Amino acid sequence: MEVYIILAILLILPCILLFFVEGIVLRLILLSSIFISLWLFAGLRHFVGTDYPTYLDFYEKSMDLPFEPAYYFIRLFLKSIGLPAASFFLFCSFITIFFFFKAIYKYSVEFELSLILFLLLGFFTNSMNIMRQMIAIGLYIMYGYKYLVAGNFKKYFITVLLISLFHFSVLFLIPFYFIIRRSYSFIAMILFICFAVIFNMGLLNVHFVEYFMGFLPTNYAGYLRFLDHYLSQFNESLGYKLLSNIDKLTILFILFLNKEKLKKIDSSNVYLINLYLFYTTFSIATRGLEELQRFVFYFSVFSIFSIPLLVQLVDNKYIKLLIKLTLIFFYFGWFYTFILQKNFGDIIPYHSVFSGN
Repeated sequence: MEVYIILAILLILPCILLFFVEGIVLRLILLSSIFISLWLFAGLRHFVGTDYPTYLDFYEKSMDLPFEPAYYFIRLFLKSIGLPAASFFLFCSFITIFFFFKAIYKYSVEFELSLILFLLLGFFTNSMNIMRQMIAIGLYIMYGYKYLVAGNFKKYFITVLLISLFHFSVLFLIPFYFIIRRSYSFIAMILFICFAVIFNMGLLNVHFVEYFMGFLPTNYAGYLRFLDHYLSQFNESLGYKLLSNIDKLTILFILFLNKEKLKKIDSSNVYLINLYLFYTTFSIATRGLEELQRFVFYFSVFSIFSIPLLVQLVDNKYIKLLIKLTLIFFYFGWFYTFILQKNFGDIIPYHSVFSGN
């Protein structure tokens, strides 16, 4: 666990420095050090993450696993030049980190804060577990979101199809082009949250889940083991369900109350607010049900852009800094409590290819 705390500190400190540094050379040095550190940390891991053994067998034993086509081409290329399995993890980690960095640079109103949230909200550690999906997510926020904002469905559709070569689940987002581009009122937001609570507390039941699982590919059958966890949360009180999502609900309410102001700053902010709305809604609706929460990642990832919008609501630079530091402090606690202490995705203990098993 300590190595992740050290990594977080080594990421947060340079990012805080970037709040104040304006020199291009120094900023480039700091950003390069952050990028390389994250890339090598993830790429040189050894048996870290629940899915690591599966990826290792896929590469070393050339197993025909139900992977998307892109990974067969990547494996073929790397093996053709005689590279070991570590190169596969390094390559995939580079793609993920690169496109996340690129998207954050392009779309975030607070670049440094978004970089910190990329780690503290668990997206970086997810890249060491659900590696294929995180690559698809990185590509989607860089290119799919671009055409969603531009209002070009044809290019959006083609882009999502191409990204599905890295993870088929991204196809789920095709109809959301039209849903995200709609305008939602404050009342509509309240209704979404109410529906999510009702859905989770009553309409979603084990019989429905078992029926749903019957349509999934056999390689997803392992998700049934999460039913016990789901049942343990099925009878949670309404108050507890809302309290467990109080951070999301608070941010969502603030964003909706200030939507017109944020829209005047940048019209595309409306889409980020809508994405945060669906992230919050689906988080409540699918609480305790991991097989559905995998789809929520496509919305939750945009929180690294939506949350920094809070900083844009004030003009005083000192209050801006205070908001940034408060968010960092809060989400550092969240990272420690819900990612590290719960060992989410089996990322602890950390081993590198140099230390062995």
